[in-house]
Amino acid sequence: MAKDIAASQQKSIDPIVPTRDCQVEIALLNGRRLIVPTRVDPEALARLLSVVDDQ
Repeated sequence: MAKDIAASQQKSIDPIVPTRDCQVEIALLNGRRLIVPTRVDPEALARLLSVVDDQ
């Protein structure tokens, strides 16, 4: 019964939804940095990283 009370008292937290213009900076080991939109296609990012990360 204690579990039911604890579960009902927990507050719902809304996930953070990035706006259209949010960006993330990626620092590579070779010193290069990329700034890409948070909604970048993962496959496109992987292709880009394979070109610029020459390690």
